[in-house]
Amino acid sequence: MNNRRRKTRKSNIIIDSISNKNFIIISTILLVIIIICIVISIYLNIKENEKVAEEQKRIAQHVEDIYTSVQASLEESNNFKSDSIIRIAAIGDILLGNNLKNYGKDENGLYSNVFTDISKYLKDADLVVGTYEHNIEEGSKAFANAIKEAGVNFASLAHNHALDNGIEGLNSTKEYLETIGIETIGLYSEESKDRVKIKEEKGTKIAFLSYTYDDGDVGVNIYNEELVKQDLEYAKQNANFVVVLMHWGDVNKNEKNTTQENQAKFLIDNGADIIIGAHPSAVQPMEIVKNSEGEDCFIAYSVRRLYIRF
Repeated sequence: MNNRRRKTRKSNIIIDSISNKNFIIISTILLVIIIICIVISIYLNIKENEKVAEEQKRIAQHVEDIYTSVQASLEESNNFKSDSIIRIAAIGDILLGNNLKNYGKDENGLYSNVFTDISKYLKDADLVVGTYEHNIEEGSKAFANAIKEAGVNFASLAHNHALDNGIEGLNSTKEYLETIGIETIGLYSEESKDRVKIKEEKGTKIAFLSYTYDDGDVGVNIYNEELVKQDLEYAKQNANFVVVLMHWGDVNKNEKNTTQENQAKFLIDNGADIIIGAHPSAVQPMEIVKNSEGEDCFIAYSVRRLYIRF
């Protein structure tokens, strides 16, 4: 009886020993598998990061190559001089926002550095056109001066911020811009001859018209077909080309809307040769269309920077 018990205990000890060994072996195998998985995961993550870094480097180089190529083309174009070519650069909306107002000045309190990267593209243009979407006060004259230094010499004042400081602010903005040599357009007048600005460049007369959408403002040219048709008729009678500056479209949208398309068609059919749009704060499509007489006309629905030669 005692021998049987001893044998049973011995057998249990052996079983426990085997079970412990199996547990240790299995645990060791699982631990090794886990370590291998971790190592593989780390290795794959490193390789993936390397691939991402390589792709980022490749894209950056590709962008740099494109920029260099475009810059070279522009410089070559700018170096091509001809008395028969009129160059118009359009840069869209010009707005002194809070961030720029607070952080855009240099140590001398000027904004000159803000426009360093774009001024080189404007230097050879005969006319540099933009929408000055800000009312000038004493503290913001430095910004207007920097715009002039960058090359802007023609500004539309027909926009949705025209009366941010009332009619006095609009009038003082026009007065100061013209004082520093930036011609303006867009303020309402009873006569087409006062609403249309005709510039003569290299013996060619170019008429400029400017309108904004109707948001209840007074004092600036609000788009309506009767007014526009009168101005286009006057422009065609007194100029060789007609350029219309439009403040229209949906903010932050890269696509034109139906209203823009309809207004563009009306403008083209009634004599506009070029339409330059702004306001969406985004780049929208550009296209060449035929007017009612079969002539090519150019439309830029919303620009950041545009260069036109004719």
